[in-house]
Amino acid sequence: GEKESLKLFSGLNYTYNNYTDGTADSYSLGELKLEYKNRILENLLFSQKLSYQISLEDGDDYFIHSETSLQVPVTE
Repeated sequence: GEKESLKLFSGLNYTYNNYTDGTADSYSLGELKLEYKNRILENLLFSQKLSYQISLEDGDDYFIHSETSLQVPVTE
């Protein structure tokens, strides 16, 4: 496989929130997502994912998600 990869994604999402106080909210989100992977060794993979989502109705409502991992197989 490839040693290193960088991917960029974009999309639209629909979110529905049902809160414990009995209220609910729904809105559309725009999303940008970046994924970077690097095979450091044959059995060691570094992965970084970053996602930015923003409400299309209220620009003050946004989410940033980040995930960093080292992946090592436990079996062949």
